[in-house]
Amino acid sequence: LRETQGDLTYDFHYVPTYQAYSRFANLDDWDQLVNSTVTYQLGLSTQLQVKDLFEYTPVTTNFLQQLTSPAGVPLGAQVINAVGRYNVLVNSASIDLTHKWSELWVGDVSVTSFYIDPKIQDGISSNVTSGSGSITYALTQRDFIGAGLTLTAQQFGSNSVQNATSSYFYNLSGIWNHDFSPTWSLKMQAGPTYVQSGAVSTPSNTNVSVFPVQSVNGVPELINFAKCPKVFANGNSLLDLCGPATLPAVSIPNAIVVTSPTQSQLLSTTAVPLQGVSQGSQTSLTYFANILMTKRWETLTATLGYARSAGTSGVFNSSTEIDSVTGSLAWTASPVWTTSLTVIGTDQSNSQNNTSALRQIIQPSSTPYVAIVNVLGTPVAVNATTPQVVGVLLQQQKTTINVYQVIIGLHSEYKLTKRLSVFGNFFYLNQSSSQNGGQGLNLSSLNYDATRIDLGFHYEFDSIHL
Repeated sequence: LRETQGDLTYDFHYVPTYQAYSRFANLDDWDQLVNSTVTYQLGLSTQLQVKDLFEYTPVTTNFLQQLTSPAGVPLGAQVINAVGRYNVLVNSASIDLTHKWSELWVGDVSVTSFYIDPKIQDGISSNVTSGSGSITYALTQRDFIGAGLTLTAQQFGSNSVQNATSSYFYNLSGIWNHDFSPTWSLKMQAGPTYVQSGAVSTPSNTNVSVFPVQSVNGVPELINFAKCPKVFANGNSLLDLCGPATLPAVSIPNAIVVTSPTQSQLLSTTAVPLQGVSQGSQTSLTYFANILMTKRWETLTATLGYARSAGTSGVFNSSTEIDSVTGSLAWTASPVWTTSLTVIGTDQSNSQNNTSALRQIIQPSSTPYVAIVNVLGTPVAVNATTPQVVGVLLQQQKTTINVYQVIIGLHSEYKLTKRLSVFGNFFYLNQSSSQNGGQGLNLSSLNYDATRIDLGFHYEFDSIHL
C-alpha cells in the first residue's frame, strides 16, 4: 500500500514468509513482518515522519531480516538464549519532527520505542523508549555542529522468579557532522550519560523451618546451640558456624526416644526478616555515542560505525548497555543484481547486586531438647538447647555479565522480472559470555554458535494507491 505524491506520503509493506527448517521442523512456520512509513510535509521547512515495524518470527530468523528488503530489526539488538528454540515478538516504532529554522539552523525532536518479547518460559520482555531533541548549526558547507538531549527509559518485564524493573538514562551530547566530499561523510554524536538503575526488588521476609535439621548418614539431627560461637552482642549466632549436628531429631528403636521437640514442631515454619537487603536504585555515570562514516563509489557503498546506547536484551533483568562496532559493504553489480555484506561486533553488559550468600541467624530455642538414651540397658536423660532461626542475613556482591556477539551476514539478490527476484543469505553468529564478581550463575545457555544459509524468492505485488 503506497502513495509517493503530495504532502502526505505513505508506504505499507506486509511480508509473510514461510520457512521450513531442515533440522528444526518444530519451527516451520510463517514469519510475519509489517513495515510502515508515513511522512507528512507540514510546510517548506517542517516534516513529520512516523515509522513502525512489527515482526513475529523464530529468534534466529530475526537477525537476517535486516539483510533483506524491507529492512527488519537491527542486527545485534537481542541476546540469544540457547535453551530451546523459540519465537520472538518485536515492535519498533518512531516519531520524528524536523524543522529548518533557517539556512543555518535545523532542529529535530523524536520519540522511539523498541519492544521485544521472547516467547519462552520465563523469558523477560523489554521495552526501551527514548525521547530526544537536537539542534545543529552549519558552520560551513561541510561542517555542522550542535547539541542533543536524550531521556531513555529501559523497562524489563517480570516472570515467575523476579519482579519488573525500570532504569533511566539521561544523556547530553555534542554533535559534529563533516562532509569530506559529496561522497564521503562523517557523523558524530557523543556525551556523558547519567544512569539510574532500578534494582530487582527483594521481599523483606522469608519462610524458614523453625528448627534447622541436618541429615547425618541419612538420620535427621539437630545442632547443640552450646557449640555455636556468639557472633552478635545479644548472644545470637550464625548457623553455618555451629559445626556438625549431633542430636538425633527422631526416635531410634532400642536406642533413643526423643520427646521434645515433637515431629509437628520440627515440621513447622515461620516468617523471619531478611537482613542486609540492598533496595532502591543505583546510580552511575557512563557515556553514549553514535559515530558513522559513509563512503560511496559508483557501484559500492561502505560504512563503518561505533555506537553505545541502552541495550534491548530479553535475557537480563536490569540496566543494560551495549557497545557495537559495525561495518558494511553494498555492491550494485548491475541494475538487477545487488550484494551486501554486514559485520557486527557487540558487547552487552549488565551490572547488578546479586546474592552471594544466605546465612541463617539463630538464637537459643525456647523449646528444650529432651531425649532418653539407652546406655547399656540403662535409660539416661539428655537435655540440651537447640537453635531457632530468627532471621536470614543476605550478603550481596556486585556482578557484571558481558555477552559478546560476532555477526556476519551476506545477502545477494537478483531480479528476474520487475516484481520477482531470487535471493540467497549466509548468516553466522557467535555468542559468548563472561562474568566478573559474584558466583554461582550459570551462563552456559548464553554461549551460542550458529550458521545458516537461506535460499528464497521475493515477489512484490502491484502497489495499492488510495
